[in-house]
Amino acid sequence: MEVTENNLQTLVGYLQHTLSPDPTVRRPAEKFLESVEANQNYPVLLLTLVDKADVDMTIRVAGAVTFKNYVKRNWRIISLLSCLYMVHVKSDHVQTSYVAAVWNASSDVIFAI
Repeated sequence: MEVTENNLQTLVGYLQHTLSPDPTVRRPAEKFLESVEANQNYPVLLLTLVDKADVDMTIRVAGAVTFKNYVKRNWRIISLLSCLYMVHVKSDHVQTSYVAAVWNASSDVIFAI
């Protein structure tokens, strides 16, 4: 899942559907987002969306919450001699994107992450 404008717009659509009170709209969107979590650039795509100033703030916050949930489901925290290590295949690239997104984010987005 490359970071392209088309993929960002698709992600916006699904995030918007996750905010629907109608479970017949919300649940398929949630299932789709969970199904694409395995794609290598998915967290980077989410953080790119969160960092885009021209995207509606509600969608950016939904993206931040989705990223948080992604991390909870897919990253392991290992305690070893009182040190915590996050293990992920592309963690350096994700961490760089995360820092950029947090640096440029509004307080609402930072609170969601």
